Amino acid sequence: MNNNLKRMHKVILLKRSSVIISVLFIISITMLIVPDENLIPTSSGATIYVPTDYPTIQEAINAAKDGDTVYVFSGTYNENVLINKTINLTGENMESTIINGGGGGETVYVIADWVNITGFTITNDNPFIEGLIINSDYNTIVGNKFSNIRIGIYIHYSSGNIIMGNIMLENGIYIIGEQLEHWNTHNIDISNTVDGKPIYYWKNQIEGIIPSDAGQVILANCTNVIVGGQTITNVCVGISLGFSSNNHIISNGVFSCKYKFSIRLHYSSGNTIMGNFVDNNRYFGLYLNDSSGNNISGNTFSNSQLGEGIYFINSHGNYIAGNTINSNLDHGIWLEYSDGNYIIDNNVSNNAKGILSIYSSNNTIENNTCDWNAWGIQLLDYSHGSTIKNNHLHWNGIDGITNGGSDETIIVGNNISHSGHDGIDFFESHRSIIAGNIIFLNSDHGITISEAHDNYLFDNNIISNEESGIYFDQSMRNTIHYNNITNNKYGLYLFQFSDNNIITDNIISSNIYDGILLVYSSNNKITGNDISDNLKGINVSSSDDNIISGNNISNNTHGIRLSSALNNAITGNNISLNNLDGIRLLSSSNWNGIIGNTVFSNGNYGFYLNDSLNNSIYHNNIINNTNQAYDGTNNANRWDDGYPSGGNYWSDFDESSEGAYDEYNGEGQNILGSDGIVDNGTIGGGGKNPYMIDSDSQDNYPLIEPNKNYMILKQGWNLISLPLIQEEQNLIKVLKSIDGLYDAVQWYNITDNKDQWKHYKVDKPYGNDLIELNEKMGIWIHITQPGDTIFFYNGTRLTENQNIALHPGWNMVGYPSLSNRDRTSALNNIDFPNDVDAIWTFNSVTQRWGKMGPSDYFEIGRGYYIHSKVTKVWDVPL
Repeated sequence: MNNNLKRMHKVILLKRSSVIISVLFIISITMLIVPDENLIPTSSGATIYVPTDYPTIQEAINAAKDGDTVYVFSGTYNENVLINKTINLTGENMESTIINGGGGGETVYVIADWVNITGFTITNDNPFIEGLIINSDYNTIVGNKFSNIRIGIYIHYSSGNIIMGNIMLENGIYIIGEQLEHWNTHNIDISNTVDGKPIYYWKNQIEGIIPSDAGQVILANCTNVIVGGQTITNVCVGISLGFSSNNHIISNGVFSCKYKFSIRLHYSSGNTIMGNFVDNNRYFGLYLNDSSGNNISGNTFSNSQLGEGIYFINSHGNYIAGNTINSNLDHGIWLEYSDGNYIIDNNVSNNAKGILSIYSSNNTIENNTCDWNAWGIQLLDYSHGSTIKNNHLHWNGIDGITNGGSDETIIVGNNISHSGHDGIDFFESHRSIIAGNIIFLNSDHGITISEAHDNYLFDNNIISNEESGIYFDQSMRNTIHYNNITNNKYGLYLFQFSDNNIITDNIISSNIYDGILLVYSSNNKITGNDISDNLKGINVSSSDDNIISGNNISNNTHGIRLSSALNNAITGNNISLNNLDGIRLLSSSNWNGIIGNTVFSNGNYGFYLNDSLNNSIYHNNIINNTNQAYDGTNNANRWDDGYPSGGNYWSDFDESSEGAYDEYNGEGQNILGSDGIVDNGTIGGGGKNPYMIDSDSQDNYPLIEPNKNYMILKQGWNLISLPLIQEEQNLIKVLKSIDGLYDAVQWYNITDNKDQWKHYKVDKPYGNDLIELNEKMGIWIHITQPGDTIFFYNGTRLTENQNIALHPGWNMVGYPSLSNRDRTSALNNIDFPNDVDAIWTFNSVTQRWGKMGPSDYFEIGRGYYIHSKVTKVWDVPL
């Protein structure tokens, strides 16, 4: 810095100053200038001509008075000019009226206020000298050209200056300010054309230091500065803010920057970066480090040759909205160690990668379009707690969304298609939610879950036309709930050590191969799904200890297929209208329990067992299959549960064929009295009447009637009980078949001294305290639909007496039994009237209460009020 500037820095009192640099339309200029009409003085004095009146500009200024005009004709004037009066200094022609400082010092130095300078080329033989130094207020510098100098305009602790319409060649503007604020009354810089060197804004002067990465516009320790309308090309750095806040970088064009940063924020917060066009730069379109709370909206960042459109590091709480970020060589947006940012409504397309979050948590990525990138959106390496919501991700080369090593994320409402690999690739991430996404036509899987645990995939993810709708690999304790998985090769595929997952209430249909495929995956629970029109509904291969319960499996080629599968429980399913077999066991599928299913109208076999041993098959309804059953294992499977539990119901073994009667009971079926098990009847002298599957396999105790799994409810209140053991006790799931047909459920809990009545009301958003139902409870259900409502219930058939604890007072209980019994027989170990003295029930058809007498029967499916005089356990007979 030259000696004059050093001296000036020592003696001039610091002034409050600020700056606006903007390119604005005429209306915007008027808005900035007109409110203070006295800001720009008008000439009212004499005019002095150079060289006519005085040979040099300085001599003319010395002779002038405040308010005069010094008019300079075209020519080159080799001098250093000091303006210490309020004058107008006007050149005849900007190109031909030249002031050359000659290398001895700054060319023009202004220390008076209200000076106007226009129409000059200001240059210097020494390219390291300043062209114009302003150390005063309210000056107007318009329509000049600055060339062959280090800094075109140097504004030092000054306010209210207007810098507009100047051409800066290989130089720029350098402003030093203290407490830069109140920009609307201070420096205004409008529409300068700058090429080559920086505009600096520096709060505290650092003598002799110019940053090595200096770009076109640099703000340091600045507040409330507007940089607008600059066209910046072929520089190292376009616009840089350091330790600066509440500034406005608006509507600039930054092109072909040669170094890292087109626009950079360094420890700068609360700034607005808006409406800029940043294109064809070497590395970063926008680079933020340690900068938070900035508004970055409506910009275009494109064609970065080696880097990102936007890069964040250690920058938090920024708002990035409505930007176009495309055709960058690396990522469109990269967040690193940056938390709590909002990335909303951006178009991030045609980049090598779309949006990357790494080591960055609690960010919101919403309503963006991320198309034609290698990856659409990536959350990697501890990017916990982030939300990816309502984005459109199409035609990305690898994945639409990648979530790796990032827990407790929410991926909801996205539309994802035509990815080169997966719609969503989710790995080593836990306790997250994937909900309500539409995923289709990706090259591999709709969703891949790999080594990821305790996640929730629910709420109508719609997944179609994939290799697999959802693919699990070594992933445990995930919940897959209420999804629509259709028209894939595989619907839901669990592979190797994908254990303890819950798959419930999904629609899985029209997949080319398997609706659900388990391979080396155990202890999963598959319940309440609708599985239809697949090659195989459920295919279990080399997978053990799974529960398959309460599913509707129909119109597949095979309903359920087990191969080398052990100890699986297949219960309470509806397996019907499959083209070949309802249930098929192959290749050492041993020790499985197939209980309480309805298997009907399948095109080949209801049951087909080959090379599979020690399976238990009972309490199934086997109805109208082309072939009821095949067992090729030489009586190695158990087709009944012994007496009195019984075997299966066979629709082709009834009273019209070979005498299927129920007139005897007992293990040998030789005691008069029915028990629900087929015998030879009195015509045959009693005795067992087994159902012969083949020459060496038989059901010893076939059931005379189908296992009934429905009851008729009437409009209004119904007092019922559940006839089957409820493994799944959640109220909403138990009553799934009448969803929308009831509005209230109640139960009286005598053991709760403070609040005996427990309620569930459908329209009550909170406070319901009846959550679970079981077979031992009497249950009030209020039906809203007129006429008959068919309630289908699931569960496991009773195999032993159930115990119900009775307490003094009124007990609201169920009747878990296989048979209707009179009062004395049903009460079994309970003495009437010494233990209990009153029993009431309610008839939903007549809507009347009824008190039970000694000849009245306890009926399966009804609930009862029992008034007990003692505390005692009721042993309900089977």
